[in-house]
Amino acid sequence: MPTADETSQDAFERALKNRLHDQPEDTGRALTSREIRRGIPVERLQQVADRLDLTQETLIRVLGISERTLQRRKDAGRLNSRESDRVERLLRVWRLALRAFDNDEKEARTWLTTSKRALDGESPVEHLDTEPGARTVAEMLVVIDQTIPA
Repeated sequence: MPTADETSQDAFERALKNRLHDQPEDTGRALTSREIRRGIPVERLQQVADRLDLTQETLIRVLGISERTLQRRKDAGRLNSRESDRVERLLRVWRLALRAFDNDEKEARTWLTTSKRALDGESPVEHLDTEPGARTVAEMLVVIDQTIPA
């Protein structure tokens, strides 16, 4: 028979699990390995795209897939693990951008979608199609976060 503490712990773990897994509108949180391996629902991708104001063309580039593949994923309702991992890459950079711009979503979104000379004229979000590109963008955001006063 569980003790009162064990029951409270169980309730806490259930609430935490629900918070982590049943709130797809929360585009700021990190995806878990389990979610990535299983593939995220296409609705979650659309929520991320809407929040960051990304076009379908940009999504296709970031995910590294064709328009037809994206349509197949929409029909199936879920991305595969590789594509889900790329969504997590995008979310990771989004969280860094929010931190660098003091949680100002508009400013973070504008920075991510505006071309930069340091990225050979690409926008930071266009640079997220590779891990080295994502690291470069992340490093730029860390510099902004650490050097530009709020």
